[in-house]
Amino acid sequence: MMRIPRAFSLIEVSVVLAIVGIMSAIAVWSFTALKGKLSQGNFASDLVSATHQARLRAMSKQRNVALVILSGTGAASNDGYYELDDLSSAQNLSTPANLASVAGVFNPSVSGFSLPAAYSVRLIGSGLAKNTAFYTGTNAWGTATSFPFPFAATSTNTSGGACSFCTANTGAVAFLPNGRAVFSAASGTPTSGAIVLDQTGQGASGVVAYRKALLISQSGMIESVKQ
Repeated sequence: MMRIPRAFSLIEVSVVLAIVGIMSAIAVWSFTALKGKLSQGNFASDLVSATHQARLRAMSKQRNVALVILSGTGAASNDGYYELDDLSSAQNLSTPANLASVAGVFNPSVSGFSLPAAYSVRLIGSGLAKNTAFYTGTNAWGTATSFPFPFAATSTNTSGGACSFCTANTGAVAFLPNGRAVFSAASGTPTSGAIVLDQTGQGASGVVAYRKALLISQSGMIESVKQ
């Protein structure tokens, strides 16, 4: 005797659709989280590469090359780094005070970047800090009291923004034609600088948070460390 196939009931169809919906939501959430992690890692890597590139460019072109750092400026779409060629005949991006003046007014959304007339720059690269948090705090290196050697004397205070040489969420470091680095400062002459990022990654027990620091010495040494 031939059996007549039975159609699915409305309840069965509803259960299947609910399961598919839940699985789809989980997949979208996982993809979004993974995308955020990849974006964080890419930005950190790009920042390190841009810093090395800025130093090499300064020496090869024999002109000052600066990196301006913006963080928590109120315009999140602009937060990140901006690599600039110093086109002025006087090569003005060579002192802490001048760098502080440029960083304090730098606006990537405006023609001329809102810089005073004495400064002439060309944007040669940039990276936006999407899905990446610059870490700010009086001790950005957490439980450690200092950065690893030979940067033990570098300030861990990034309360002024993303970097130890930041003030009001902006800062700048310039590489000179001789390869040495100069950091923005309203007064004094910093001998080194640190840029600290919040990161997440996969650990033995799941997703873990850690911090990554880009360290730069006055002599031009560049090092990336993770805590």
